[in-house]
Amino acid sequence: MPDGIRIYRENRPEERVIARLCDALVDCVEGGASVSFMAPISRETERAFALPVSGPAAGRG
Repeated sequence: MPDGIRIYRENRPEERVIARLCDALVDCVEGGASVSFMAPISRETERAFALPVSGPAAGRG
């Protein structure tokens, strides 16, 4: 893996982590990436998707 890149699992993501991940996904979709969403996508749409699949509710906590 290239220097400076770390990949790890967030078992109980903080709000700031969720917000950054939502921003990254919105940027990807708006840039034309095929990631199960179509442009335009709002932060609210992504947040509604991200919250249930993160943390204890998804069996990851």
